[in-house]
Amino acid sequence: MGGYRLNPDDTEVISFQVGDSAISMADAETEWDAVMARYKPNNVTFGLEEDEIENNFHSLPNKESLLRDLATPIRDKQIVSLAFVDLDNFKQVNDEHVHSEGDKCLVAVVACISAAISRKGRLYRVGGDEFCILLPNFSSPEAAATAERVRASIDALEPFKGTTKVTASIGVACSDSDEEKLGGDPESLLIAADEAMYVSKRMTRNRVTTWPPSEADLKLAQDSLERAKKDRTR
Repeated sequence: MGGYRLNPDDTEVISFQVGDSAISMADAETEWDAVMARYKPNNVTFGLEEDEIENNFHSLPNKESLLRDLATPIRDKQIVSLAFVDLDNFKQVNDEHVHSEGDKCLVAVVACISAAISRKGRLYRVGGDEFCILLPNFSSPEAAATAERVRASIDALEPFKGTTKVTASIGVACSDSDEEKLGGDPESLLIAADEAMYVSKRMTRNRVTTWPPSEADLKLAQDSLERAKKDRTR
């Protein structure tokens, strides 16, 4: 498939290619929805054979590889962004089906993420249903736009086995954020993206939050957490 198109000085992503469709950053949400409605991502393989997609899933690099790959750009003060993707309702998939069926769900999700990030990012599996996307030279707004495409792509999947709707809560952190708050090492960037993801998870799920979260988002997340605790004690 295609990829990203940059502006003349190669510093800003201005469009993203899916199949034969170019999605502009200026109107990404509307154009992405139209493309995904046509491609029906629950069926499409984006030019890859089914066994190739499954092999890609099983060969994804892990958290240790991610931290190693982050070390050089952070040390050299290069801009790099990280999107932390945690699947919503995946435990329900494993509870209702055997784990091999859960893997099929993860394979479909990985295909969606790979299509959305093209070759400009690298995907890592850092937990059972947790993934990270490394986006070199992506500013925070560019990474957030990419994360939103990932979220929308996963959201467009049909409910797994017709019963369970899997979505994604995503947190985005960028190395050009306030270094005093963020810290200057790979682990700190990962923690920041993870924290932003948990804000998404505690609010409404199926959303993208950029680090540092706003005070309003933090309050909504805390209120949601308190409500959940009260519900469990009733």
